[in-house]
Amino acid sequence: MKKIASFIILLGLFISCVRDKKSTEPKTDYGVYTPPIALGEYCCFKKNSYWVYEDSLSGKIDCTYVTSAQVTTYNVSANSGKDYTGTFHYYNMYTKDGIGDIRQYEVHDEDAAQGAKCCGGRYYCEIHWNRPPGPVDSMGGSTPGIYFGSYTYMFNNFNDGTTGGSGHGEQCWSKGQLNNITINNILYSNSVVFENFVNIADQNWVVHPYRFKNYIVKNVGVVKRIDIDSNRTWLLKRYSVSQ
Repeated sequence: MKKIASFIILLGLFISCVRDKKSTEPKTDYGVYTPPIALGEYCCFKKNSYWVYEDSLSGKIDCTYVTSAQVTTYNVSANSGKDYTGTFHYYNMYTKDGIGDIRQYEVHDEDAAQGAKCCGGRYYCEIHWNRPPGPVDSMGGSTPGIYFGSYTYMFNNFNDGTTGGSGHGEQCWSKGQLNNITINNILYSNSVVFENFVNIADQNWVVHPYRFKNYIVKNVGVVKRIDIDSNRTWLLKRYSVSQ
């Protein structure tokens, strides 16, 4: 019995030492964290930033502008239960276009840190797309609102062929990074191309696929968009942005 008791005591001491070792293992300290590719520099801008586009087929002009934007800075402490600490940023921006569609852009830089050990730090910018109800007419009715759902806008992996998605099966394909692109005689650098597939419901909730390709420039935003199925191209005419 003494041998058994001694063994139990030793086992308990061993388990206690293992626990103490795990609890004292050093955590990765990211400090004030910035991902290698910061998607906020491509996707998120301050309130009152705007972009004016021209339709290649009709010459129609449309404008997208930022109605609100916030950057939240927060700390992950050693007591968070995570294997890292640091200061991280969360970007949240809303835009509105000429027909009233509202898009919410979200970027969580912490996602890149969380995925650094297993996924190469891969993370994404996600959009929630909503069309509010139309104005009330003389009969008291209005056009119903439509929620198109969420979809992946772009990844921080700019290599050709990168695919993925979120929401209701919407997908995003990276077409690779361009060295430069010229739009209306203006040369833009640091451009990356992403093709998106989004399911859109009409007023009768019949789902229609909508495919578009965005040419996105760092610190500028979208400079060119192709509506693939209609072969319609929107080109940036002018813009005013701040980040």
